[in-house]
Amino acid sequence: MIGRARRRLLLFTWTAGTAAALVFATTGAAADGDAPRYPNRSIRLIVSFPAGGAMDSLARIFAPELSSALGQTVVIENHPGATGSIGMEIAARSPPDGHTLLFASSVALIDRTLAASSFGLTRDFLPITRLVNVPIVIAATGSLKVSTLAEFVALARREPGKLAYATNGIGTTSHLAALILARRAGISLVHVPYGGSRSFYADVIGGEVPLVFASSGSLAALIGNGQVTALAVTSGECVAAFPNLPTVAESGFPGFELVSWYGVFAPAGTPPERVERLHGEFARILRLPRIRESLESLGMVPVGSTLAQFSAELRIDEARLAKLIREAGSPMD
Repeated sequence: MIGRARRRLLLFTWTAGTAAALVFATTGAAADGDAPRYPNRSIRLIVSFPAGGAMDSLARIFAPELSSALGQTVVIENHPGATGSIGMEIAARSPPDGHTLLFASSVALIDRTLAASSFGLTRDFLPITRLVNVPIVIAATGSLKVSTLAEFVALARREPGKLAYATNGIGTTSHLAALILARRAGISLVHVPYGGSRSFYADVIGGEVPLVFASSGSLAALIGNGQVTALAVTSGECVAAFPNLPTVAESGFPGFELVSWYGVFAPAGTPPERVERLHGEFARILRLPRIRESLESLGMVPVGSTLAQFSAELRIDEARLAKLIREAGSPMD
């Protein structure tokens, strides 16, 4: 009896111990798998400018490719206003988990230099990659009867303070380019800011505002349709979309070079492995021939950069833009 009872006790002890071990193993496996798979829900792309503009077009080129790569829906959210500051704030306040990304431009660095934004790309975000450079095109309506930048400058000197130009907003790269050109050319122009690229179309096409400084992507359709005449591009070299368009430097202003750029960012605090994953996907997408062709057709120059390169470029660009703002010699208002 005692032996049988002892064997029964040992069997119970072994069974209970084995069950406990299995429960621990299961619990342990669950604990090890507690870190959620990334991504485990839709990705938000915050675009801080209106739908239909150059940055929005860029986001819509990348969104389906990114969705396919990550296996999740990619939702584009346009939050225009305050030259991009509204969208930036929304992105900065989002959970830093890799499910919210910001498409931003060099305008954000200008805002920061002017203390116009309480958020900054170099402080509140992690740079993923610079996607494209976007040269600024200077274009005129038919009412001006000019076909070159030199002809326009000569006209502006004859009519100081009378000629108006449109940009996509106060404090934008296009606005800064216009101020610097006016300073170097010794001309006085009237600034007419709009709330986004497409918002000036009607007034420019109708000749109410005879000159426009805007991203090459924003003006590509108007130039292609002959609704405006491109005079010059602000990049250091000609762009593929407009191979015969001279640069501002070639048009009598040596050393003039100012381009906008668009890049993608994650909120500060996003796990490094998720930032690396996102960087790899964007870099791969940028290498696809069909994507490069789409970007170049919009006047954009595909770039791509490592995480370290983009971070260093941001700080260099911030200092350079601050210097250009001082050169402009005019308040950006």
